[in-house]
Amino acid sequence: MLGKHGLLIILLAISWAGHAGAADIAPYLDSPVNGHPRANAGLQVSDGALSIRADVAVKSESAVTRALPQVRSEWTLADGIDLVTRVRLPDWNGGIGPSGPAFDTRVQLAPQIAFLDRIEGGIQRAPDGLQRHSLKVGFSDNLAQNDAPGSLAITGNAIIEEILRPGDGNSLGMGVEAIVTGFATPGLGLSFMGLGEPSGSLSLSLRRETGAAADQGSIASFAYDHSWAFQDFAQLGLKLKASQVPDGIEPALGISWQAAF
Repeated sequence: MLGKHGLLIILLAISWAGHAGAADIAPYLDSPVNGHPRANAGLQVSDGALSIRADVAVKSESAVTRALPQVRSEWTLADGIDLVTRVRLPDWNGGIGPSGPAFDTRVQLAPQIAFLDRIEGGIQRAPDGLQRHSLKVGFSDNLAQNDAPGSLAITGNAIIEEILRPGDGNSLGMGVEAIVTGFATPGLGLSFMGLGEPSGSLSLSLRRETGAAADQGSIASFAYDHSWAFQDFAQLGLKLKASQVPDGIEPALGISWQAAF
């Protein structure tokens, strides 16, 4: 038996297919990759500006297999304006996880404005009734006079988010994240090891939350990432980070190594 959730997914897909006329209908199967025990199987129906995907993700967690159905639609309302809606339904196996559906609706705009990349408004509702209303603006710009690759540039996001918690009150959060790249970086004397010219980036994250149900007042972090390439198949990374904590500043140092074979 597929159950009511399986029937809902199938009915949505068939209903759209019946009204789509010359719509393209294609089943798909995404197998687990990179060691992640998750597979997706479903049906995609598309007709120009509108497409719908109804699928079930099979995922193994702590020796428990979960079957997670969802329906996702994308509708191009106009040039540069998209409406994306996703409904996640409860686990068919009913063992763990939320007992009700989760809704996520977003309107995405690609403005023809210098410096602005995208504007996104979203409404999310969790199975426990928690709601998030958000407005997010993405930006990027070359800070140098030329637009050559590797020149000084900044990218980031600014967000305003209202969180409605049933029985616990509401909160309002505002934040900004920015990354600066393309500036000259020191090699730190490691060229003798075969490491190439280094690259670096500066990142800044600020967030302020207010209201009766605010989890925290303000959060700030500053980080510097430094990386070297090694013969086009490996990368050595160094990260320095300072984060704001309730009783002061917390520094951190991280070293990473990535290689492809």
